[in-house]
Amino acid sequence: MNKPDLRWLAFCLSLMLSSCAAPTPVPLPTAPPVPTAAPSPTLTPAPSLTPPPTASPSPIPSLTALPQAVGPNNFPSGVNPLTGLPVSDPALLSRPPVFVKIANFPRESRPQSGLSKADLVFNDYIGEGTDRFTAVYYGQDAAKVGPIRSARRVDAQLVRMYQGILAYAGADPERVFPLLDRYLGQRAVNAAPATCPALCDVGPHTVFSVFADTALLSRYAVEERKPTPARPTLDGMAFDPQPPSGGLEGAQVSITFNAFNKGLWKYDPASQRYLRWQESVGEQNSISMLPLTDRAAGIQLAFDNVIVAFAPYETIAPTLHDITIWYNQDGRRAVLFRNGTAYEGLWRAPSADRPMQFWTPQGQPLALKPGNSWIVLAGVSSTLTQDAPGIWNMTFFTP
Repeated sequence: MNKPDLRWLAFCLSLMLSSCAAPTPVPLPTAPPVPTAAPSPTLTPAPSLTPPPTASPSPIPSLTALPQAVGPNNFPSGVNPLTGLPVSDPALLSRPPVFVKIANFPRESRPQSGLSKADLVFNDYIGEGTDRFTAVYYGQDAAKVGPIRSARRVDAQLVRMYQGILAYAGADPERVFPLLDRYLGQRAVNAAPATCPALCDVGPHTVFSVFADTALLSRYAVEERKPTPARPTLDGMAFDPQPPSGGLEGAQVSITFNAFNKGLWKYDPASQRYLRWQESVGEQNSISMLPLTDRAAGIQLAFDNVIVAFAPYETIAPTLHDITIWYNQDGRRAVLFRNGTAYEGLWRAPSADRPMQFWTPQGQPLALKPGNSWIVLAGVSSTLTQDAPGIWNMTFFTP
């Protein structure tokens, strides 16, 4: 392992490269790449910002209003269009969503902080058997989110779609940073001494020591970058506390990127949510599944919806991919897990400036459970099988 001073030197060099390289516009793909044969399975300009509220509202949604069927359009005032739930302070919904790129590998990055407060989490493959999370904060804030790692090309698409801001720590200066600069501009905030305390290194100067405060980051983005206020338009998702009819048993779904990277969601009837488990490697490479907790909150991650959305991947380098999200108007396969049931559906992205939408195969809005959602971006060659009644497994392949 490198000495601490060498790690800090490498970290600073990464930040300088990502923030100082001359951007060269690189267009994102507008059509899926030509599929290649799947490998053998391995086992076991942009919308502007809105100033955040000056008060410090409680992040806990109102308990006086019960969830109701809402969306995909015309959400009631004070209802979060990313969760279908009322928020404690409607002023929060006038700011841009905050996207934070969070590590899942190396395993020393676990347990992460702040994931339990995210409205959405996008889970994408970054290469060499590893994955990364992009957490979205809109209806509530988190005081400590991370550890934060480098951005990927897909982040330019996702953040643009939700008219948000992005917190990240470094990016490939030739193949990622130009996309962030072209499609997000100043709404992409790279970790640096000047971004503290909103986004900064907490002390050890390692790849696991950069964290963000989402409320402070919203304020920093407005005060330091001075955009013109505009309320984001985030319609597109539908929510209903009553589960749709039909579907198959969906008590659990595993997300297998390779034999040594596996996440597991188990439905908990008591809380009516899916609880997260993550692989741990022991002696002689033995694999066990342990609860994945939120370090800051001290609780196991629990999500109301788990969605596997199939999208084309194109390999650029061993740890760099394009994922085609924009302009998917015809729809690609998506499988929704909610209330212990699996539902076939489609996901769409009708433009570069509107959120993902979820539909039934018959063309009706696919109703998610009101609450938070975890969205896995699986390659189109990935498999999703029901190995036993209610027991599902997604095995990742590219493209």
